[in-house]
Amino acid sequence: MPADCGSAAASVQRECPVRGRAVAAVGSGLAVGRRRCYDVAVEAAGEILARRAQDSVVEILRSMAELMIWGDQRDASIFEYFMEKQVMVLFLQILELSSNTTAVVVQLLQTINIMVQNIRKEWALLFAVGVADYIFSNGYLNHFITYPYDFRDEELLAYYISFLRTTSTKLDQTTISFFITTENDNVVSFPLYTEGIKFFRHEESMVRIAVRTLTLNIYHVNDDSVRKFVSSDKAVGYIADIVGFLKEKSFSLHALMADAERNHEPLQSKSRLEGCIAETEEILDYCNDIVSAGIPGLARAMTDNLMHVFVLPLLCSLASENALSALYLLARVLCLIRHKPLANGVAAALVCESFLDSSLPEQERRPLSASGLARENGVSSLCPMELVLSHVISDSDRVIVASVTFLLALLHNEVDDAILEVLGLLPRLKQHKRRLLQALMGSNSDEELFGDEDTLDVCDYSTLAVESEKTVDGKRLRGTNFCRATRNDRNAKCNSFVRMQEAVVKKLLELLCRRPPPCIEALWQCGALLRQIFPYHQENSVHSSRIAMIRTARIEAKEAVLKELDDCWCDAIPFVVVEVWQKSRKALEGSYYRDDSTTLLIQAQRKNLDGQNRFSSSVVADRMQEAIQVFVALHQLLHLLIGESVPEALPLDMSYSGEYVAKVGTEVDLSSVDALPCRIAFERGKERDMYLVPTVSFTAGWLVLADGVSPKGVIRVIAPLAGCLPEIDEEHKRWLHLRIRPPQWPHRKQTKPPSRTKRVDGRWTLAFADPQSCEKARDAVVVAMTAQKNAVLELLKPLLEEEDQAVPI
Repeated sequence: MPADCGSAAASVQRECPVRGRAVAAVGSGLAVGRRRCYDVAVEAAGEILARRAQDSVVEILRSMAELMIWGDQRDASIFEYFMEKQVMVLFLQILELSSNTTAVVVQLLQTINIMVQNIRKEWALLFAVGVADYIFSNGYLNHFITYPYDFRDEELLAYYISFLRTTSTKLDQTTISFFITTENDNVVSFPLYTEGIKFFRHEESMVRIAVRTLTLNIYHVNDDSVRKFVSSDKAVGYIADIVGFLKEKSFSLHALMADAERNHEPLQSKSRLEGCIAETEEILDYCNDIVSAGIPGLARAMTDNLMHVFVLPLLCSLASENALSALYLLARVLCLIRHKPLANGVAAALVCESFLDSSLPEQERRPLSASGLARENGVSSLCPMELVLSHVISDSDRVIVASVTFLLALLHNEVDDAILEVLGLLPRLKQHKRRLLQALMGSNSDEELFGDEDTLDVCDYSTLAVESEKTVDGKRLRGTNFCRATRNDRNAKCNSFVRMQEAVVKKLLELLCRRPPPCIEALWQCGALLRQIFPYHQENSVHSSRIAMIRTARIEAKEAVLKELDDCWCDAIPFVVVEVWQKSRKALEGSYYRDDSTTLLIQAQRKNLDGQNRFSSSVVADRMQEAIQVFVALHQLLHLLIGESVPEALPLDMSYSGEYVAKVGTEVDLSSVDALPCRIAFERGKERDMYLVPTVSFTAGWLVLADGVSPKGVIRVIAPLAGCLPEIDEEHKRWLHLRIRPPQWPHRKQTKPPSRTKRVDGRWTLAFADPQSCEKARDAVVVAMTAQKNAVLELLKPLLEEEDQAVPI
């Protein structure tokens, strides 16, 4: 409130005498007046409460809030007077007397929230009794927290939740003692926490977000008694509530995915799906914050609940029609929650022989084998890891991307090397180091490398999730309840690990070599994963056959690119190769994750290139770009798999990719070129005499129409040469039909959208003097197109022929 508010005091006085006197006192600018305002407010409040005048009480409370803000900015001593007058007691009286008047309670909560929010730590040094100590002491705020409000009023609930959240921001090792009740050094009551978490499932998202903020503020208070309380059996049920809510969101996601597949109201379906995804990922982020809070009891409870209530039902869903959303959620769990015990638990559950049906209550849980699960879903007997690998070669690009993303997330989380080896996902560098260690120890088997103690056989995932924190060396997990392998069957288990690695590599290679190829996102992810787990170069037939498979796929991809030389975007191929090269290199050398999760789950279907629009330049552009992306990805992957690096610069000399510099309106010497006279009508009934001049300059080719009298002409129209498909009309042998595509590459970034005329294909019909002239014009256009194609082929030759010479089998 400004200091010169005295002029406004009169008007306020007329509207509310009590508020007017308080504002006038502040407006006087005197310290005595600033203190007197509270006397006026307190005395008037008592009188008004006695007469049940709630409207005036609201005005008094609002004035006090304004005065607190004013005092916070100009004179902190106003809070000293506030403590002297014991106004917190008055607030409690107002709350009791006005319980049936929502307006008074709302204003009271807002006023207290302003008080708490404006408490400064340095004020405790100014006064004998600290402001925070006074406000927080005597259980004042606990009374406001536990009071039975009528939360059917949304405004009241909003202010209450805001009050709780603001209070939680003031918690530290000193102030926390004012909010808890202890017996024998144990916390038996913590209203700020227990009342706040009641709203975790509230239908309003802002309320749920406020509760998460409140709890995290409490978890970060470095007080042993509080940490013991929030992780006790009495309070840890909140963790189960969080995971249960997360499971409900997964059911909603399954339903929304099914609705999106039916494609009813696609915009509404996408909007609902986006909201569900956002909420699910926010909860997973919250779970990560909890396990990272440094409270072992909470971390263990969260890990155990996530495994039993959330992860295992998702693994069960891998054999059902909900596989896509299940794979997505499993991947997001590993991407968003960076907790080693949980990551180890998820990884271990993938290869366990049996696990509990966690969807049932604890007393009804029964052992559920992978084979039994598979039989119930009508598929062959597969363990969860084998189900994931079966989805790698799915017919759906979205399922492929989700499954490979999940495997990449396993690889990049904190999973122990021993478990990654079981899954066949141990990085190649660590494989190489292990082989060197075996060589140094003079051992050819894993038995001597692990010694005589318990080897790794992952089946008890729940114990692994909790106890894997005791991992010593990343290979032997002591203190767990793994199924122990005897010395006699270790070799069989090691062989099964090798078979799993072979299965992973085989599935990835099968996907890379599939025809038609998957979408480029799936190809990049598959290549990034294969690059990291593919063994180093070995002199054996298996390794050679794998490299040969990639080479064969690359040759097929090269043929697909060569076919595009005969189509309408021939001249754009070199520029697309340059654009794709860097993006593909970055994706394969790193880890390609899709940031837009909604796009993954509700991805548009790929265009049908065999339909009526297969000759459309936009369809051809998509097909050509996909062909180049596949070829470049396989080309780069070959270099990476044999231990080479992908060069940053392409082996192409782009300086010779010329462009036609003539513009519309410029003169052209018709005698120096093969100008072909013809007639054309750009408007109905208005034919014009023109000259057709097919022109090629390196990789650039144009159809030029000029008018005038030989030898001088003026260029009127320029169109791309590539893909013009010259055809003589069957009924009128003097007519030549030409397809005209848009001049600009549709995927090129532009500052503004192209006009409608530049987004659609056009058509020219040229009339010549006789059929012989028409055939001559067609042949001239074909010759120019061939010259352009050969120029592009010559430019791409170093890249297209490099593999045959550079990469051995």
